[in-house]
Amino acid sequence: MTRSLIQSALLLAATSLLLACGGSPGPDADELEAELVARVLPASWQIESLSISAAENTGSEVEPIITTRFELELELQQDLYEPAFSSQPLESEGGRTARHIAGRRVIEKVRSEGDEEIVFGLARSVRRGEGWQTLFELESMPWRYAGEPLSGFGNDYVIAGSEQETELIAEVEEAWRAEQERLAEAERREQEALAATNQAILELLGSGFAELEAERNGDFVNAIAEFQPPGQIERRFDLPIVFAGATYTYHAIIRDGRLRLTDPEGNCRVELQLLASGEQLEGVSTCSLMPGAIAWVPTSEAALSAKYQEANQQLLAFFQSARSNGTLSFTERNLTFGGSNTFTIEITGIEGTTINLDGYRYGRKQWSAVWYIQYGKIRSRTTDAFWYFLEYRSPEALEGRRYNNRPNRPIGLELRRG
Repeated sequence: MTRSLIQSALLLAATSLLLACGGSPGPDADELEAELVARVLPASWQIESLSISAAENTGSEVEPIITTRFELELELQQDLYEPAFSSQPLESEGGRTARHIAGRRVIEKVRSEGDEEIVFGLARSVRRGEGWQTLFELESMPWRYAGEPLSGFGNDYVIAGSEQETELIAEVEEAWRAEQERLAEAERREQEALAATNQAILELLGSGFAELEAERNGDFVNAIAEFQPPGQIERRFDLPIVFAGATYTYHAIIRDGRLRLTDPEGNCRVELQLLASGEQLEGVSTCSLMPGAIAWVPTSEAALSAKYQEANQQLLAFFQSARSNGTLSFTERNLTFGGSNTFTIEITGIEGTTINLDGYRYGRKQWSAVWYIQYGKIRSRTTDAFWYFLEYRSPEALEGRRYNNRPNRPIGLELRRG
């Protein structure tokens, strides 16, 4: 009995000595620390100490797998920052709204240099040659979602709560105030300019008489506006326009530096603005009587009569000469699809500035028409709703166009003596 106890005590002592001579299994603390620094820890954190609390071979003697439990004491080596966020809809980053001042990102400090953390973890090490290949499993990682050093934000940032942020906010507010003042001044000047233009248009309408020239398919259509001038700006008034002997009344108003006309049904609109010279208005019309580009020239009935007196006399002389000295041929040319029709014209009567005539083809009368000399043009409207406009070109010919409900497909006209 005594001998057996002595043998057992000697075996235990020998085993303890063997373990003591063999040391702890797996990598030691220095090796684990080196691996953590090289592969796991960011540069902002430094290991103050690493202690191993337990180690166990969960593999075999031939292929050891050493699981080591350890404790780390860490210290932060520099301040860490992250973008500041706002509830205001300024600029989205990652599903949240990041604060920016004058285009510069606002960041705020979230951790300070010297902060300490304790981290527990496991290391699983496999023998590879003379060394160990280790995988780490940490219970916490305080560096995750804990900001970045200033170097991670480049140069385009400002720190929240800093004097620089206060100065930048003051600069932005001052710039905003200056911009608001500039805009208010620009608005004031614009309103003054519009008021002056409105007044100039009002004065331009003071004669109560104007000539309108509207460009339609390369030709000009003339009309006369004779109206009672408005007494004040932005007061609506009626504006009658005489077109080929018929009167059409438009609604007019001077507003925002423009003269605006609309027909009673609201189907078309004319908008005119004052030229820099201040002598006439120009603009665009969507009305069928005066389509396209349109000019409004203030005048008087006497001045307009004098302007067209010579042209009217030329036209009247043309017809009087043709009636006395020879036949007239009238040609219609389709300017869109080609082709033409030619008629022989017989003048049946001239009464003042009204011309009555018949058209013949192949010896048979095809049509009769009444043409009027007005505003330096021959004007006529047939029963088929075709409009004719002819102008003096030479003692031998008149030229013009015919329009119908397809003004983009005009017919070219030529009336020639002989």
